Amino acid sequence: MSSDSHSKAIPLKARATALFVRLAITLVGHLPLSWVRSLGAVLGRISLLSKSRMAVATRQNIAYCLPDLSPQEQQALIAASLKETGKLALETAVVWARGNDWVCRHILNVEGREHLTSAIERKQGVLVLAPHIGNWEVVNYFLASCGDVTNMYQEPKTAGMNDILQDYRTRCGATLVPTDRKGLMTILKVLKTGGISGILPDQTPKEDNSGIFAPFMAQHAFTMTLAHKLIQKSGCLPLFVYAERVKGGFNITIRPAPSHITSDDEQTAVNALSEGIEQCVRAIPAQYQWEYKRFRKRLNDSPNPYST
Repeated sequence: MSSDSHSKAIPLKARATALFVRLAITLVGHLPLSWVRSLGAVLGRISLLSKSRMAVATRQNIAYCLPDLSPQEQQALIAASLKETGKLALETAVVWARGNDWVCRHILNVEGREHLTSAIERKQGVLVLAPHIGNWEVVNYFLASCGDVTNMYQEPKTAGMNDILQDYRTRCGATLVPTDRKGLMTILKVLKTGGISGILPDQTPKEDNSGIFAPFMAQHAFTMTLAHKLIQKSGCLPLFVYAERVKGGFNITIRPAPSHITSDDEQTAVNALSEGIEQCVRAIPAQYQWEYKRFRKRLNDSPNPYST
């Protein structure tokens, strides 16, 4: 399909919205990072005071997952989390608008780089497990600076947004493939031939046969089995990676997954995946995306955290 016929297929209102989004990314993206973060923190504060749906979900998830925290500690974490989410929303525009050179200059430290480097040197595929922590768009740019990266992604439902995501997420050199059978086969080939592929391991699978329950924090979360299947079929090295927001830029942390993630037993492997996610979250809990309703699907008759 030509670009002209593609644009005609998108409703005028959607095209106008997409144009506005691109303009906003360009305008916000060229502001100083410190300004963008300060403005994002204000947006987070407004979300808290207005008791937005994001704020309510954040409160529910934190109470559900961290019941040992006092009410005061929970409230402090809720406020901090919403500020960090606000920073993320605007900061992503900076990452996308400024591109590779800017991102690389603002990666101030990489902890655990040797795990990634050694795998690349021995041509072992690397499955990057990047939870919704810090700024995962920075992780994408960092990985692309290290080797060939192919990521699965889900096409947004909003008309016109797919082109924007494709554009900005591939500017760093990464390749995107859809979350379908063809995309999965591509990822397997990449991993088997020594490439790098990243997934967001804390996304709740939509299909019942795509996940199982595993312990997470004080609860059980419906957790994907995709990582287990990719590891089993490709022999890749699973690594947890996240980009922590720090003053002046980002720190990348690369850590090996719990050893039992390579178990042949699916439940054991998925438990290890969930354990690794939890370890990352506990390292910087304020920068976790707590507003994501990960517990819609519940184990047996466990309480529904979103019922109020």
